[in-house]
Formats: sequence, C-alpha cells, structure tokens
Amino acid sequence: MKTCDQCGKKAQTVEVRITDEMGVRYCEFCPDCLKKYWNDPRVLPTRFKDLPDAEPFFMTTTNGFEGYRIVEYKGIVFDESLTGIGFRTTMKSFGDMFASLSGDQMKAVTDRMGQLKEELVFRLKYKARQLGANALVGIDFETTFPGPDAIMMSANGTAVRIRKSKEKPD
Repeated sequence: MKTCDQCGKKAQTVEVRITDEMGVRYCEFCPDCLKKYWNDPRVLPTRFKDLPDAEPFFMTTTNGFEGYRIVEYKGIVFDESLTGIGFRTTMKSFGDMFASLSGDQMKAVTDRMGQLKEELVFRLKYKARQLGANALVGIDFETTFPGPDAIMMSANGTAVRIRKSKEKPD
C-alpha cells in the first residue's frame, strides 16, 4: 500500500502523469482521486493494466465488430510520440549494426517500436474512455524516423459506443 499524493490516504495507488503550468510530474493516485480526475486531460495514468475496468473495452483496426453495432460516434482520438532511441537501445542495438548489413531484423529498434505502440494504444484507450466510448474502431499507426536516433509514431482511431446486436430468429 502506498500513500495517495492527492488525498494522503493509504491505498492501492496508480501512477499518473500530470501536465500543467508546473510542467510534467508523476504522482500516485488512489482509485477515488483517479475517478475525480478521470475527465481531466492533464492527468494521465501511466499504465492501463493498473486501472479497474468498469466495462469491457474493444479495439480493432477495422470499422466494426461482428455481433455488435455502433450506437454512437464519440469522436476521433489521436496521440503521437517522438522519442529518442536512447543510450540503452543504442547499446542493445550494437549487434543490430551487423543485422542491418545482413538484412536481418534489428531487434532492439523493433522492441522499442513495440513499446511505443503499446503506450499509444494505452493513451488512445484512455482518451476514448474519457469521451464515454467503450470501443475504438479504425485504429491506424504511422511511423517515421526524423533522424538517425529518433522514432516518431502516431496513432488514431474513432471512439464509439457499441452494443451487442440482437440475433434475429430463424
């Protein structure tokens, strides 16, 4: 049990990133404080798996889900990340120099891109939930390398409310 940085209560906390006029800082929030700030775009939990899910959340790159229908469009959600490959990835990728010469997979960079995608999916899901959505459709990723040691990745999708379709009698 940790202490909530917002209310001081001892509880199972979730790390959040707060971006405001003071810059970016990281705090621990209890579930009650997290609910209080759920719709505040300046407060973003750092890991979704720590959050209790009130209802299932669906995600797809297609425009719908078999057996479900879209009942409400909430809007487009998007996020991007521009990050340096970093010293740790550079050290791991030392062997990748030879992989690139032989046409093999560059494992360290591929792993870093996977981490970025996970972070972006997390943030898209969070933003969609803030809009009242229970699903994301049409998720798309774009990746560019603006320099030799940087990766830029963006993701977007449409936040929707879906409902299970009623089956028609034969």
